[in-house]
Amino acid sequence: MGERLEQVVSLYPDRVNAAEVAGVSIQLLRRIITEESDPPLQAVLNLARPMGISLDWIVSGEGDMYETPPRAAVEAPANPNSNMVAFTLAGTDVQMAFSRHWIKQQLQVSAESLELMQVPGDSMEGTLSSRDVVLVNKADTQPANGLFVLRLDGVLDVKRLQRLPGSKLKVSGSNEAYDPFELDLTQATPGFEIVGKLVWYGRIV
Repeated sequence: MGERLEQVVSLYPDRVNAAEVAGVSIQLLRRIITEESDPPLQAVLNLARPMGISLDWIVSGEGDMYETPPRAAVEAPANPNSNMVAFTLAGTDVQMAFSRHWIKQQLQVSAESLELMQVPGDSMEGTLSSRDVVLVNKADTQPANGLFVLRLDGVLDVKRLQRLPGSKLKVSGSNEAYDPFELDLTQATPGFEIVGKLVWYGRIV
C-alpha cells in the first residue's frame, strides 16, 4: 500500500504540498509511505479524491488506479431535461453533481457557464485553501467586487477584486505573503485576465 500511496503523492508538486492536502505532517506522510505508520482513512481520501484515484486500488492494489465515473453522472450534462448536472473537476476525472434548480435559484447563473476547479495558488489562504473546490462563473468577467479567478502572466490564481474611485481596481489576497496591487481600468493591462467569478466553494472538513 505504501508504494501505491507514493504513486499518488508523486502526482502532487512535492511532498510538502501532498502532506498539506492529506492533512498530516510531512513526517507522518513519510512514515505512511514507508509503512512505518498506518494511514488515517481521511488522509488517504484527501489525497485520492482531487486526483480521481480509486480508493479500492490504493487499499488492495486491484482494479484501475483511476476511478471510472458512474455512467449516469457522465451523461447528466448532455441531458438538458435532467434535474442534475455533473461537472468534472478540472484536470481530473472526479465529478460532482448539482441540482439545476439549485443552480438557478441559489447561484442565479446558467449551469453551462460554470466550471468546477480546485483553488489555484495560495494567495487566498485564510479564506480559501488550495484543497477547496470552487464553481466559477466564466460568463462573469467584468471587474467588480468579489472573489475571482484570474490569469496573471499565464498563471491561474484567486484574488479579491475591489472597485475604487477613479476607475481603479484593487487586487488583493488573504495571504499576507502577497502584496495587493492596483490597476487602472482605463488602460489595457498585459498579462491580466479575469477568468470568472467564484459563486460556490466546497471544503473537506
